[in-house]
Amino acid sequence: MKNFLYLPLIVLIASCQEIISFEIDESEDVVVIDGFISNKSYQDVIAASGDGRYFEVTVRRSKPIGEFSPIGIDYATVHLEAGSGALIPLEHSDNGIYKLCDQTFRAVEGEAYRVVAHFDEQTFTSGWQSLPSGENIISRPKIDYQTRTEYSFATGKREILETEMLLYKTTLPDNESSTPDFYTWDFHTSWIYEAWLAGKNSSVRRCYVHSAYYIDDLTLATVKSKGPVTEIFAIPVDNARLDHQFTVFVTQKKLSPEFYEYLDGLKEQTVRGTIFDSPPYNLPTNITGGEGVRTAGFFTVVNENHYRWFTNHTDLGFAGLWDYSTSCINNAPGPRPADCYDCRQHRGSGNVTNARPAWWR
Repeated sequence: MKNFLYLPLIVLIASCQEIISFEIDESEDVVVIDGFISNKSYQDVIAASGDGRYFEVTVRRSKPIGEFSPIGIDYATVHLEAGSGALIPLEHSDNGIYKLCDQTFRAVEGEAYRVVAHFDEQTFTSGWQSLPSGENIISRPKIDYQTRTEYSFATGKREILETEMLLYKTTLPDNESSTPDFYTWDFHTSWIYEAWLAGKNSSVRRCYVHSAYYIDDLTLATVKSKGPVTEIFAIPVDNARLDHQFTVFVTQKKLSPEFYEYLDGLKEQTVRGTIFDSPPYNLPTNITGGEGVRTAGFFTVVNENHYRWFTNHTDLGFAGLWDYSTSCINNAPGPRPADCYDCRQHRGSGNVTNARPAWWR
């Protein structure tokens, strides 16, 4: 006998609340397959001053609701199939992740691709996908500033906070075709962290922090004719990450209409998070297969281009306005945090290393 959950969904629209109830089968498993390939290989990304990345496909099993950590399927056979007949095996990594380890592989225009996963005597396939045609020109940024207001309840009362924000804007390419172009962006950020109480020449005074999640906005854009100037992320100006040197490796992705629709639905139903959480309802998917098994996720081919942007408070005209050393250099009693003496102990989010990246300027 199946168990059903009646889920109340609160929809917030223009400060109004509407209660919607719908029936969900809690016993139903969902196979979630996600991934992409692009026209930029591992080596192409390194040549563009990025860290090389392998294309990945994830194969996981989830419940439609209630499980926030889907279980990776680690015993599948996964390969990429090209319309020309080529089969490219993917190697298992961990937690349901399968990697395409050829550092020279890139998707080519005019070829079709799909992903195939086989496990539990069942085969799952994506729809055929092709590289979006046309140029994907990424522009130098236009930097603006704006004071934004938000509410804080830290003291138990509602307080209005005003924050000066740096706005990163890009000019999208013009579209001279009869069909819209669709875009989104990924951001890999890095910055310098200094251990203020380490020796000036110590190897553990200066570290480099890398994060793919500091800027996690899901920004989408559609271009029907002239390319607009589009804000793609914003960060606070009063920001310790900007103190020494801050960089963003911006990846601009040109999308198929179907994948744009998938991301647009995801944006409406979630606050970015990760697309590998329990899948939201009613999103399009191009994953099929498995008798009596519900599928979710999307495999796609994207047209990528990259731009690395460096800045700091001095470049922006804010040098000397803030002092971020006070947590280490003050007169308060007691021991100082470990990252005041060794930058590798940095308490913030991100991967920390004292090895200078090859692309650092």
